[in-house]
Parts: sequence; C-alpha cells; structure tokens
Amino acid sequence: MSREKKQPLIRVKMQNDVTDYPHNDVANAAYFFRERLTKAFAEKERADGIFLDMIGMLTMTAFALEGYTNFIGAKLIERNAKGKDAAVAEWQEFEKKKRTRDKIKAIRKMTGMQIDWNKRPYLTVTELMDLRNMFAQPKPHRPKQQEWEAVGTDSEFRKQQRDYQ
Repeated sequence: MSREKKQPLIRVKMQNDVTDYPHNDVANAAYFFRERLTKAFAEKERADGIFLDMIGMLTMTAFALEGYTNFIGAKLIERNAKGKDAAVAEWQEFEKKKRTRDKIKAIRKMTGMQIDWNKRPYLTVTELMDLRNMFAQPKPHRPKQQEWEAVGTDSEFRKQQRDYQ
C-alpha cells in the first residue's frame, strides 16, 4: 500500500462545464419499467401495481421521444447555424409552439430522411403522443365496446379480465 505525500492546501476557483441531458434519464426510467413488466409477465404476476408500471413506462417513453426530438433538433440547428446560442434559442422558440410530430417533420426536412407515418416506428409516434397528452390533460373517455364468447370457470374469467398484456 502506497502512502500519499501530504499536500499543501490551495484555493482555486472552479466552474462546472457539464450539460444535463434529461431525455436520457426518462429513457432509463422507461427501460426500468419495461424490465419490471417483462419480469412480471414472465412470472405470471398479476399484482395491482402492474397497470401503474405500464402507465409509467408509456409516459416515460413518450417523454423520452419528445426529449430526443428536442435534443436532435437543437443539435441540427446548432450545426447549421453560425451562433450556437442563437441556434438553440431558435429551436427552443420553435419547439415551444409545435407538437412532437411537427418537430419530427422539421428534423426530416433538415436531414433529408424519408418518413412513412404508416409504418413503425413512426406509426407509434402519433399513438404515443396521444397517450402522453391524455395523461397530461386527462379527460374522461369510454373505451371501445368489446364482446366475445368464452368457455371457462369464474376464476379463469376474472384472471383473463386482469390480463393487461
């Protein structure tokens, strides 16, 4: 074991130069919920909290998509602009007023990418953002009526009704 030499105390001015990327945090939260749900479904666990984990996962996924969209848009504008701060401000002003789908369209124009809104992953964007908006501004709604005929026991039917997967 080596011994450190005693060093004199010094006084310095320090400044942090770190950028926080919260979209990574919400993406990690979505992954955390996904792992919990995968385990719960594999173990046939039907605890009451499973639905709450599903809400958490979908909400964090929607927030992550929105965060990644804002991050990429800001970086693309910054790359194409002369003034870094002005470019970021330009995107921030744009992103305040636009829906995520519109931001993705703007990114598509900047990159020349082709997007087919009828295919995944873009097909999911609209549904995910609708779900996010429903959670952000909840209003009562009725789900579609579903009917089917089944044969089984009372306990089997109760379990089937709680099979959220």
